[in-house]
Amino acid sequence: MAPRTLSYRVEGLNCASCAENLQKKLSGLRGVTTASVNFALSKATVTAGGECDWIEEDITRISRQTGCRLLPDGDDLEQAHHHTNSCVPLLHVSAAGLLLAIGWAISFQLGTHDHHAVTTAAPEGTLAWVSLACIGVSGLLSFVPVAIKAWRAISERQITADVLVGIAVIASASIGEYLAAAEVAFILLLGEHLEEWSLQRAKRSLESLFEAVPRTARLKTKTGDQEIPVSALKPGDQITVRPGEVVPVDGTVLSGESCVIESALTGEPMPVEKSVGNSVYGGTNNCDGALVISAEKVGKESLIGRIATLVHDAQEKQAPIARDCDRYAKLVIPAMILLATATLLYWRLAAGIPWGDALYRGVTVLIVACPCALVLATPTAVIAAVSRAARQGVVFKSGAVIENLARTTALVLDKTGTLTTGNPTVTQVLPALGISAEALLTAAATAECQSEHPVARAILGEAARCGISPTPPDSLTAERGKGVIARIGHEVIHAGSSTWLTSFGGVPAEATGHIGILLNGRWLGHFSITDSPRPEAAQCLEEIRSAGVEKICMLTGDNDRNAHAVARAVGLSRIEVTAGVLPGEKAAMIRALREEGWIVTMVGDGINDAPALAAAQAGIALGGGKATLTSEAAEVVVMSQDLRKVSFAVRMGRSMLTVIRQGLYFSLAFNIVMITMAMEGRLPIWLAAIAHQGSSVLVVLNALRLLRVR
Repeated sequence: MAPRTLSYRVEGLNCASCAENLQKKLSGLRGVTTASVNFALSKATVTAGGECDWIEEDITRISRQTGCRLLPDGDDLEQAHHHTNSCVPLLHVSAAGLLLAIGWAISFQLGTHDHHAVTTAAPEGTLAWVSLACIGVSGLLSFVPVAIKAWRAISERQITADVLVGIAVIASASIGEYLAAAEVAFILLLGEHLEEWSLQRAKRSLESLFEAVPRTARLKTKTGDQEIPVSALKPGDQITVRPGEVVPVDGTVLSGESCVIESALTGEPMPVEKSVGNSVYGGTNNCDGALVISAEKVGKESLIGRIATLVHDAQEKQAPIARDCDRYAKLVIPAMILLATATLLYWRLAAGIPWGDALYRGVTVLIVACPCALVLATPTAVIAAVSRAARQGVVFKSGAVIENLARTTALVLDKTGTLTTGNPTVTQVLPALGISAEALLTAAATAECQSEHPVARAILGEAARCGISPTPPDSLTAERGKGVIARIGHEVIHAGSSTWLTSFGGVPAEATGHIGILLNGRWLGHFSITDSPRPEAAQCLEEIRSAGVEKICMLTGDNDRNAHAVARAVGLSRIEVTAGVLPGEKAAMIRALREEGWIVTMVGDGINDAPALAAAQAGIALGGGKATLTSEAAEVVVMSQDLRKVSFAVRMGRSMLTVIRQGLYFSLAFNIVMITMAMEGRLPIWLAAIAHQGSSVLVVLNALRLLRVR
């Protein structure tokens, strides 16, 4: 029986330790082969063998044990419409904070905010009682949720931030620091909500891409248009999309003309004209004309659905640096428990201070040492980077590929369709002596009439312009990267590169580097064909160099003359160009670069680039919606043909790695300073709580800067 993979949204995760505990429990279920819990995404994935009919019962039991709700994770497009109501927790936090502020203000007026007198002095005035009541109610409101989660963690033999704060609150109250106890509980509660808001901010950036996709469509029936759920549509159904509406599915235009804005997919704001026979995609905006569309792909099968799946999968696939951080965090927690114990024993046994004060300092060390900021540094940066890139039409398939992009030292690019527009044109028709231009074009068009190669399209376009209609050949053999052999009657036509043609007949010297034609071994002539470089190519390569990529080179199956002409136009030198290479040779050259120690990113757009894209540490496919094999081989898919998105992807990778390092270095340095102060007894518990939650919030907010990378 094939294994099943189940995904769940997790509600109630409070820290990295909670996520680790839940992951251990899920991994221990019978029949489960792998389980993972992503704290930043609040998502769990379970892979189980066979039918596993009992799995849902076990999931329910674990939900009760851990206090986390595991809800089945539906279609990514449906999830975009799901929003959690946060009014109740916000009111809860606001009430606790308001009461604490009132109590603190009264105690400040009485001059008792910095010691125990607010509760131990004789109750001679009403204000002291009001202050005590406000602080007490605030403390209860803040502490009860913490206590419930702490008790669950203790019953599972887990040390979490809630357990540490619970101990801190009880320790503070036991020595008369009631105001400090209420402050610590409230700060943890507030910090958790700020942290959750920050993480949701990153996730909402992604969800906003898909929430514009309509949930209903107008199905054409014999009695008129009928509005039905998009999920009920089937391939072949005809739907109507009116001006100003969003296209609900992928399909083909059957009737009508309009301009469609595809920015949700490609990041390009300019509208694209659509008419009969053109493809349209779900999530794009119909501007000024009504369209009748034949539905082809719906929901997860649509292009925007596949993007949603890829992006969500990318957020779950850890980058190598994230795994290093997780391993370090697992070592930190037991080390900090030992350090806190040593602090308590030192101050009680060596320094001779009371047990209450010694416990106070030991618990303060535990609170400030919890490595939440360290654990959050990488996943939040990955979420923000993946979300921002998706909004610009750049789809990362994993966190690892973004890290590879950040470390790229060598960039390899295909020529045709990547550095050039991919639309070559015939500039000269050069027949041999005694051969007419019409005869040359007829033979060439006959050989190329069944090919989709850009050069073939250029020749066929020139033939059509001259009014020549080719006769389909009886048989056709394609030599990949070289040319074609067409047979029609007793005649054999060879069309392809001059180097290849020398094996079948004489090729004049002036035809070197051009596309030539042989008829039964006789030279008919050749064509001068050019493909203009993309206008943004030179600027893009300069930006990539400025980003720190040391080596940029071009690999192409085209001839030297055309390759070097394009290289000059985009700012590449002769030594950075290798021409006349076949698809397998491109992949071999990339593997050779990797063996030399280069970290290679490959950029291509055609099916023939797939082997090279797969061979590189990071493969980038341009125009991802067109060449399926290319998109599958690549780990980064640019949904448009804009080469500037390659520069954006590289810079995003470098920005993400910089933000991750900032978060790691900050959390480590911050923890060292705070732990030292706590061990010396110079850090109050309430300030330790602020430090613990504040460092996590700062790390997440820093990661959100990636949402503004242009």
